[in-house]
Amino acid sequence: MIRKGYSVREREKLISPVFPTTFTMSGGPDLAYKFWRGDKGLLGNQIVNQPCIRHWDIDLTGDKKHLSFFNMFVADSIDGYSREKIVSHFYEFFTEYIHLNPSNFYASYFGGGNIQGTYFPPDEELRKIWQSLGISPSKIISFSDKYGMEAFVANTVEPVGGPRGELFYDLRKNPKLIKSPIEFLKFEEEGQILEFGTHVLYNSEVRIEKKKQDEPIFHFQKMDKKATAIGFGVQRILAIIEGVNDIGDISILKNLKKCLRLNKEELKKFRKEIDIVTDHIRGLIFLINDGVLELHGQKNRSRRYLFRKYFKHFKENFDKLPIKNKYPVLENLVNESVELFSILFPEFSEKKKFIQEKIIQI
Repeated sequence: MIRKGYSVREREKLISPVFPTTFTMSGGPDLAYKFWRGDKGLLGNQIVNQPCIRHWDIDLTGDKKHLSFFNMFVADSIDGYSREKIVSHFYEFFTEYIHLNPSNFYASYFGGGNIQGTYFPPDEELRKIWQSLGISPSKIISFSDKYGMEAFVANTVEPVGGPRGELFYDLRKNPKLIKSPIEFLKFEEEGQILEFGTHVLYNSEVRIEKKKQDEPIFHFQKMDKKATAIGFGVQRILAIIEGVNDIGDISILKNLKKCLRLNKEELKKFRKEIDIVTDHIRGLIFLINDGVLELHGQKNRSRRYLFRKYFKHFKENFDKLPIKNKYPVLENLVNESVELFSILFPEFSEKKKFIQEKIIQI
């Protein structure tokens, strides 16, 4: 991507003003939001390796496809590459560099409809881009009307939004063609279709008007410059490349499971608890590194609550594991995670002892 003219930008911390009530949950919105807020130095084409935590996926961890903590490799463009060009760069990366089989691809786009009280037209431009890349029209799924939110970013925590399209990998053996959005969503829910790439055309600022005991009212303001973002979840790509149907079986998580020192029978019996522990420990370490324990004041009330919930969920599941001496096991989990993070983020190796102490003290 660097050879194609993208510049590497610094990651957003998990505690970011872009997401004031939660933790950084995507690698795309921050660039668009900062640009629209006046940072004109963000023009052009940029890439970032962005750690993310999705608080609404905490309780879904262990369902074979969800992690609460994950990395997104994202490219953004404002007044840089065209939408078609930036999407084609990633498609080329998927098919020619990491050799995903395009015959297993499905793609989605926003088919138009009412989004939080405002009508938005179909994203025909993206549908045509998918087709130009060689994806069969029969494998391009339109989400519209009551399914429109499957292909549109507009929620109470992201400050910008717009139509979304995704790439999916068909993991089924001898698959038959999927004929409807309902059938498609069923297979995705079952984990037989795995979303691995996401593209959003950020073209609107999203403001929320909250009234007591009422649903929030959404206000959309069209922006004069659009931001194109596309990215993939590193852990989901690993699941496809390594040929595992459960994201908890990818290599980086299997290495963490070795730190638990459990036998095969215990690994099987406590599978869900183990998946939660090995996922959450990574997110907790990253949050501590990024300053979650220093959060104070009313404005951080929501974040402190989410962190307490996150840690409680980790501890409840860690305590269920048949481990007699938990301290050295916890220490090994932290060490293994920090060593992995330090490869891309050197500050972790310098703060390893601090992170260990804080995890144990909480």
